[in-house]
Amino acid sequence: MRRQMALFAFISLVGWIGRSVWITLAHNPLGEALMPAALPFIQIFRPGYVPSPVGEAKLGTMAAWVIGVIVVMLWNFFANRYWTYNDCDD
Repeated sequence: MRRQMALFAFISLVGWIGRSVWITLAHNPLGEALMPAALPFIQIFRPGYVPSPVGEAKLGTMAAWVIGVIVVMLWNFFANRYWTYNDCDD
C-alpha cells in the first residue's frame, strides 16, 4: 500500500509539474495563434474589441489549461492504471 501511495503521489507530481511547464511555455504562442480565429466570436460579445498582448495571453492561458488538464488527466489515469495499480484485477 505504501508503494502504491508513493507511486500515486509521484505520478500526480509529474502531471502537475508537466502541466505547469506546458502552460508557462505555451500560453503566449497559443494566444497569438488562436486570437485571429477567436476574434470574430469575441467581437460578438464585445463590439470594437481590439486584441492586445494581455488579451492574447489570457486566451492562450485558457487554451493551454484546457489542453493541459486533458493531457494530465489521461497521463494520471493510464500511469496509475498500468503502473501503480498493475497488480489489481479489472
